Amino acid sequence: MAFKWKWTNLAVAAAMGMMASTAAAAEHASIQTEHVDAPVLESTGFDVVPVSDGGWIVTGSKDRQFTLQKFTQQGNLLWETAFYPGLVGKAIIETTDGGYLAGGQTFYQSDEVGVQAFLIKVDKDGNMEWLQEVGDKAFDSITSIAELTDGYVLSGSLFEANTTKSALVHIDKQGQNIQFVALSSYFPANEAFVSSTLATNDGGILITNRQEKALPDAGVQVSTKLVKLNAAFQKQWELMLPGDVLSGKVLPDGAIYAARGISGNLNLTRVDATGKITWTRTHASGSTQYYEINGYDIAASPDGGFVIAGALSSTSSQTGYLLKVDASGNKLWDQTLYSNNSWIQGIASNGSNQFAVTGHVHLLGTPVPKLFFTLLQTNR
Repeated sequence: MAFKWKWTNLAVAAAMGMMASTAAAAEHASIQTEHVDAPVLESTGFDVVPVSDGGWIVTGSKDRQFTLQKFTQQGNLLWETAFYPGLVGKAIIETTDGGYLAGGQTFYQSDEVGVQAFLIKVDKDGNMEWLQEVGDKAFDSITSIAELTDGYVLSGSLFEANTTKSALVHIDKQGQNIQFVALSSYFPANEAFVSSTLATNDGGILITNRQEKALPDAGVQVSTKLVKLNAAFQKQWELMLPGDVLSGKVLPDGAIYAARGISGNLNLTRVDATGKITWTRTHASGSTQYYEINGYDIAASPDGGFVIAGALSSTSSQTGYLLKVDASGNKLWDQTLYSNNSWIQGIASNGSNQFAVTGHVHLLGTPVPKLFFTLLQTNR
């Protein structure tokens, strides 16, 4: 039996004080197909990307194992595989050789080993080519991967061996020659967490880091430093962005970032290739129940706009959320994937009005959260 979502137009819901019907919301996005796990313990999806054969690949966690799932363009599950001692896959890319590289973290193994960053390379059919664990008794995790001409750069919560200094990890195409690129030259805090790493068209990368400033009233002002590095990991320029950046997407002439702003708002910022902010837009939830928007991923739409995926949060629960904006960041529509404790962690587009989303849903009356992979069709 198909798993049915309830989609909600927030403006209608706010006006009526209740959830809108699926039919009323379908003018914006309609479900083409969906897959929902049936885990023994729990499952969750973290990242989804379109692949060159027209299908999709998802990484996440299922029954406390690092998992990959490959879907056809129509949303049918082709294969699923799990890897030990990985606990969760948080990021995945299709590599130029037609395979896939996914990263995340291991489970806690012992005081001697700790939690390590986990990286695995597979071929197009999911067969393992190599794996690497990177870490030194720290709670290391990979949350972002970018492919460069000479290898891959990994970011997240990563530290140089035997230090507490945050770093990028540079690794070659065979998973060897691991190098730590110290971030202390770019960010003031040694324990800087890199929330987003994007490969740029000139062979460089864009990295982001949360910054906190204490205020006289004992509050904290949060912003994000954006640093552009060239292919030799040398700084070219830097820029401060408003809010706490959770996701970004590289564009032909720059990048767009989604950040958690003040009072639970969502900040969208468009940056050009020279480090100039071209626009910033702030979006509120429009809901009396859910006060905070989290934008966990961004996908471009063929009309030049973007769909931001994430969750609306209240004090006790969260619900999956989509926000569609035009090329200037102005809101066109928003919808929720309504259920108890659900979120959309990843979104991807194949260049048309078809979008794939993944995350997890924990419905009332069900024992565990479940990974979902859903294909949506939008009319704009």
